[in-house]
Amino acid sequence: MADSPPQTDPAAESLREYLPFLLRDVPASLVDEAALRRMDAIAARMPPSLALAIECRLGAGDDQVDLQQCFRRSEGEFRFLPDAVKPSVSGENLAAVARWQALFAQFADPQSRFHRAIEEVFLEYDLPVDGSVAALPSVFLSLPSDGEEASAILFETLEVLGGEALPAANRQAVERIFAACSQDAFVDSAGFMASRPAAGLRINVKGLETFQLRPFLEACQWPGDIAMAEKAFDEAVDRYDMVTLALDVAAGAAPHFGLECFLSEQPPSEIRWAILLEELAERRMCDPAKAKGFVAARYDLTPPQSDRPWPRSLIRQSIGRPADHFTTFARRLSHIKLGYRQDGLREAKAYFGAGHLWQQASRSGGTTALTSIASRRRPSVGKPAVASGDPASAINAGISMLLRQQLQSGLWRDYCAVGCGEEWVSGFIAAQIFPYADNSARQRIDRALSRLLARQRDTGGWAYSREYSGDADSTAWVMRMIREMGNKQDEALQRGREFLISHAKENGGLGTYVETDAVARAMRVARDISFAGWQQDHPSVTAAAAPFLGEEARRYLVERQQNGCWTCYWWGHPAYPTAMAVDALMQDPADAAIIAVRAACDWARDCVENEGAGEALTDFDLAFCLRILASSPGYGEAAHRAAQGLLSSQREDGSWAPGARMRIPPMGELETGAPKEGLYFDFRGSFTTAAVVGALGEWQTLQREQPA
Repeated sequence: MADSPPQTDPAAESLREYLPFLLRDVPASLVDEAALRRMDAIAARMPPSLALAIECRLGAGDDQVDLQQCFRRSEGEFRFLPDAVKPSVSGENLAAVARWQALFAQFADPQSRFHRAIEEVFLEYDLPVDGSVAALPSVFLSLPSDGEEASAILFETLEVLGGEALPAANRQAVERIFAACSQDAFVDSAGFMASRPAAGLRINVKGLETFQLRPFLEACQWPGDIAMAEKAFDEAVDRYDMVTLALDVAAGAAPHFGLECFLSEQPPSEIRWAILLEELAERRMCDPAKAKGFVAARYDLTPPQSDRPWPRSLIRQSIGRPADHFTTFARRLSHIKLGYRQDGLREAKAYFGAGHLWQQASRSGGTTALTSIASRRRPSVGKPAVASGDPASAINAGISMLLRQQLQSGLWRDYCAVGCGEEWVSGFIAAQIFPYADNSARQRIDRALSRLLARQRDTGGWAYSREYSGDADSTAWVMRMIREMGNKQDEALQRGREFLISHAKENGGLGTYVETDAVARAMRVARDISFAGWQQDHPSVTAAAAPFLGEEARRYLVERQQNGCWTCYWWGHPAYPTAMAVDALMQDPADAAIIAVRAACDWARDCVENEGAGEALTDFDLAFCLRILASSPGYGEAAHRAAQGLLSSQREDGSWAPGARMRIPPMGELETGAPKEGLYFDFRGSFTTAAVVGALGEWQTLQREQPA
């Protein structure tokens, strides 16, 4: 692939000219004036490439801040690499610089195997508070996903960087790491620590799950405390979206390790940044002022906000771009790194990216990541082709897409409203897809169940996410998941049922919350604020929990039906609560329940045949209309029409477009429509995709069971 023009000003001589834009208003508690001066001094030696990572120690009194510069092949930035390393003033490292420059010239050559195999190169400068700077930076390389190719490239590169062959013991240690990777685990990147007193090698492994860690470390012949490493790794996986294991390889080095911990979303919608840093502060691993500064490091700077002339090349490029594109300097939180030694957690560091983004006025985010070597995943392979009109193929493709989204913890995350949904989302997804998954997929789903069983609260409930107290809706969906999986978790189900009963009102309906202290704490609101709206009875929650409740819940649902459907506090369209109510009432032989189901089917048929009866249906809504129609004979034509609509809208990756409109009124509001009410979609499409898979699976099963 041809290199694209770099986003830099040809007249700029160094990164120093861009640094004021990239680090403007960075919180002083995180990066003080002295650190800014140290970065300014080293930036004069660095080429004008606009992707940085800033490494900050979080411990109190440790004010060292290190600077990393990323060079991306796709952005044409490898051309800067030969000039990115320079001799020290004394000239003592001339031979090493010459070797490095010759190697980096190969990186810049599009015909070179190095150029083709490596996407990103990071150069990291350690900047101690005493002002000393090593002559050469540390070098981090992204590696190809093929382990054999990756190890060959790595060893060849290390020989040039170090000026000699890697010691046999170190080479064997690296070979064991590559060989120990199995399933989704892979060596993602490696770093040559030239700037450290005893140059060593760091290997970063992604995709490991907790149950794989012990056999992996044993296969690596890692000499450390594996039980301690397992505990630390599992705690990190339980808290973060993705965790990378960083192993140092050096003769005689202590068997310490690092965990690079990533969250997929940014504050303020992702509340875990603040919560997890607070947990580190409680362990005396993080200064509270630095934690606050890190969460506040996210930043965007546009030309009208700048107090200095904007770089000329970016102005020229903006002229040639669409009218809604604009040039922005930006910072984004990247990850937290936890460093462990034999006696446990010893230090915590925080990393944020700073760079240039082309943004669009119509949406947030940017077209180019600020830093990516640390957060990339193994490229997806073997994606199933979607066969239009074939329900079985569509179901398999949808399940495959959802399994690709599964986190190392075994759970799924979606929505980003008051934090990201996790336990609730995972219970819902697994309950939908498990009946139609093959044995391999079911083993993956079993990992979600193991994690959720470990997460069950002392109260017996499950929650929106780890940060919240239990709620009836999340608990109902995890229990439905357990039921669908046929898992004999009688004690967990009994505790869950008792939790649900504790949320029942006198009218038979269930409120979402009873206890709200943890909710208030996670949302950063006063504990005595009213949660009356979130605690009142809700039809969708009652319907989801109905299989574990008595006839009072079904009677409540019959009484709450209006115009054939059920509207709900939490949902923007009636299809989901109506389908859940029908599911509950199908188990009730009473005449009132039968009449209610028939009215709901008529309502769903009108929605499908009249394209939403005045309101556009998303694929999520259509999926639940299909479930309603498939529940009763006599609605086959409308059900077929709904199914065909879903089959035709499946996307190439197996997903369906986000369409699950979750409504979140202010917690004290009893009615919907308040000015501060929010409407949120499952932005990853996982909730919608699972709903469609479940609906198509149920429809296909019923089609087979009907007599010819």
